[in-house]
Amino acid sequence: MRNNLPKILFFTALFVVLLLVIKRTKAMELDSGEIEVFGSDGYSYRPQNTVPTSDNFSMSEFACNCGAQVPADYWGNLQLLMDNLEVIRAHFGGKPITINSGYRTPAYNKKVGGVSSSQHLTGSAADFKVSGVSPNKVHSACVLLRSQGKLKNGGIGKYFTFTHFDIRNGKADWDKTK
Repeated sequence: MRNNLPKILFFTALFVVLLLVIKRTKAMELDSGEIEVFGSDGYSYRPQNTVPTSDNFSMSEFACNCGAQVPADYWGNLQLLMDNLEVIRAHFGGKPITINSGYRTPAYNKKVGGVSSSQHLTGSAADFKVSGVSPNKVHSACVLLRSQGKLKNGGIGKYFTFTHFDIRNGKADWDKTK
C-alpha cells in the first residue's frame, strides 16, 4: 500500500486538474462534425494550432483596428472565415477584397458601438469591400452563395459602404441601408 501512495496522489491531482479544465471549457460537436469550444470567457471558438493561411488573405488583414492581433484561441474561426471569403472572391472573378474590420477586442468593439455579442470578438466576422463591386451586389452574391451551400450558413449584413459576413452557427440577415 505504501508503494502505491505516489500513484494515488498523482492520479488524484490529475483528476482535480481535469475537473477544473472541464469546468472552464465546454465543447460541442457541430452538425458539420467540427468541434466548437466555449471558453471561460463565454466566447466560442474552433480549436486550431496552426496560423490561418489563405491564398489571398493574411492574418494581419484581420487584426483589430486598435493594433491587437487575432488571439490564437480564435485561429480556427479565422481560418473558416478566410475560406469563406475565398469563395466570395472567386465568385467575383478574383477581384481583390479589402477587410475594413475583422477581429475586435472587447474595448475596441465597445468604442465603435459594436454589439456585445459581436462575431468580430472571436475572429468570426469581417466587414469588407470587393474592388469595383457595389455593396448591394456583394450582399446579393453572399445570400446566393449561402443558399447554394457554398458559404457557411452564417450572418450576412448589408450596409451602404461595405458587406458583413460571419461564420456564426445559423443564418442571420440584416439590412442597415433602410
